[in-house]
Amino acid sequence: MGCAILRVGGVVVLRRFAVVLLGVLGAWLLVGAATGAASTTPVYYDSFGNVSTDPTPFGGHSPEGANNLELGIDGLQNLNDGLDNISAGVLALEDDTNGSENIGLGLDALADNTTGYSNVAVGSEAMLYNQTGSGNVALGLSALGENTVGSDNFAAGDSALHSNSTGQDTLAIGRLA
Repeated sequence: MGCAILRVGGVVVLRRFAVVLLGVLGAWLLVGAATGAASTTPVYYDSFGNVSTDPTPFGGHSPEGANNLELGIDGLQNLNDGLDNISAGVLALEDDTNGSENIGLGLDALADNTTGYSNVAVGSEAMLYNQTGSGNVALGLSALGENTVGSDNFAAGDSALHSNSTGQDTLAIGRLA
């Protein structure tokens, strides 16, 4: 029961975090442009509201999903119909095809996610192998790293719930928990 509440709360946190991240990004772009400190790499955007700073945005194709943000290199490379995803870090959400409302921050965060939705992964290799698991929160290096289909889990700390692959409704806080 507690994890069901966490999942609902996780979605609220996910959306609030996305709004804050987009606000910070917008301010950074405005300040950078005004001071001449902005990168010379063009920013990709399309009519679906997808935005990317990658030199090869979205793997070189135009996704049909909407409101996706790709910051870093090679994130969201296979995106097709996914909606409202945020990828920040090398290879973050790399294999996401149809997953929606995911946030991957860090090297390989949610890299193997394909159709999982409403996940938050912060840290290098956080939720690295997740494919279809949904409603998970992983905070820390390799947290929920081997999760593939498990849903509604919360892991905070380096390698917390690292070996969990299919478990559901689990809470772990602390390094190696």
